[in-house]
Amino acid sequence: MKTRNGSLMLFFLITFAWSWLLWLLEVLWGIRLYLAPFGPTAAAFILTFKDEGFDGVKKLFKRGVSMNFRKVWLIPIFLLMPSIVGFSLLFAVLMGEPMPQITVLSEPLR
Repeated sequence: MKTRNGSLMLFFLITFAWSWLLWLLEVLWGIRLYLAPFGPTAAAFILTFKDEGFDGVKKLFKRGVSMNFRKVWLIPIFLLMPSIVGFSLLFAVLMGEPMPQITVLSEPLR
């Protein structure tokens, strides 16, 4: 698969390099930046800037945060995942499991 300027292979290269380098920082030295999962996003913005400049990045960002949808979809967007996690924890506790320690909530920057 070859796209213009070979951007597809470069996209995957940047994505994997970004993600793995940031995860290695955490694994080897305990430095947690919480940026590793954003490798595809970073690659998209880097390649868009390379191909189209700052105007292309602005267009990409506007497309990514577009609010052109029915507002009723905000309900599942914000409530579905917390509801699933909450019901899973409730079910586990009702089945006799101890309440798990969720350190990312109690100590997010540790």
